[in-house]
Order: sequence, then structure tokens, then C-alpha cells
Amino acid sequence: MLLRSESCLTPWILRTKLTLTPFVVPFVVLNKRLCQLLGLLLMAVTPLMACSQMKTVNWKEEVKLTNGQVIVVERSEDYRQVYAGGGGPGWLFQYERLRTTLPLPNGEIAWDGRLKPLVLDITADGGGVYLIAVVAEAAGRKEYSLPDGINHVAFKYSANNQWQRVPISTIPRELRPNLLASTQGLFIDQRSTTKFVDLALKETVDSDPRLDSRYRKWPTQ
Repeated sequence: MLLRSESCLTPWILRTKLTLTPFVVPFVVLNKRLCQLLGLLLMAVTPLMACSQMKTVNWKEEVKLTNGQVIVVERSEDYRQVYAGGGGPGWLFQYERLRTTLPLPNGEIAWDGRLKPLVLDITADGGGVYLIAVVAEAAGRKEYSLPDGINHVAFKYSANNQWQRVPISTIPRELRPNLLASTQGLFIDQRSTTKFVDLALKETVDSDPRLDSRYRKWPTQ
């Protein structure tokens, strides 16, 4: 009886397969095209998502040199959006670029790196151009091989127009922070849209008592 029952059902199964086949093929083709469309859409959206997780701020800033002269420095910083448990999204410093024209005979200079510059100055005797920067996140500490507890990196502009790293202990004691330190506080936390930071605004912003002490001085001061 079991064999007979199977033989009776066989024609019905075959007819069912034949009936469904015209519908199955278009469905498979449509599904394949849908997957291709979704793939293209994902490729288009991914760069936009990446862009939305990065932020760049640009501004010009008055900087007073040791000799009393005031120059204008162009600066820009990149930030990456990060998420902390329960705290919502935040922004993490990534990279800095600056450029300016110094009084003769120095001329135009530029610097960039994974550090936050605190000082760009010329010694009173004109003997050297120095830049002092502070580590702001782990990537910068790793790049410049800074052990825990050491937070500053010093550079001197050489005669061949290159920045050379020098020991922080060799920095002339006359130099003091003269670049805007509270950049994240002004442009990220306060969401300021200003494109020009004069000396008065800088003094006001950097007088915030919450500013970390490493942004105010370095060990040899």
C-alpha cells in the first residue's frame, strides 16, 4: 500500500514542481538584483557614514612672540567621533596642522602631527624657532614613543627647513605657551563657529581652571 500511495502522489508532485517553476525563476532573479542594489547602496552610504564620524575645525589665530611681535597662524584639527558607555557620543582629537609666516629671515613654515601644539616661538636673540606640543591621545603617545608620565615633545626648525626633535630640557626657559590650548573646549564643547581667535579671546578661553595643567607648562618650566 505504501508503494502504491507514493506512486499515486508522484504525478501530483511533478505537476506542482512544473507549475511553480515559472514563478521560482523570476523570484530568484529579482532576489539577486535586489542584493546587487543593496550592495551598491551600501557602497554609497559607507563613505557618508565615515565622513559623519569625522570633524575638522579651521581657524586663524593671533600669536604673540617672545620679542613682542604678533603673527597670525592658520590652524586646523581633526576629530573622530567616539562612543562611551552611557555617556553618549564624544569627539577624540586625531591630528593637527598649522602654518604661518614668521618674521625675516625665517619666512613661511608649517607643521603637522598627532600632537597639540602649545608653543610656536622665536628666541629673543633670534637663534632658533621652536615648537612644543603635548600628547592628547594614545596614538600620539605611541607615534612619538612617549612613556607614561612624559607628555611633551619639542622641535627646533633647522637650517635645512626641517623640524628636528630635540630634548625638552633644551628649550629656552623664556618660552611660554602662546598657542590656543583649549581648542576642543572652544570648537567642540562650546561649538564655536568663529574663524578668528584674537589674543583677548585666547586669554579668556585658556583661563578656564578645568584646563589640564600639561597644557599650561612642561617639566622644565
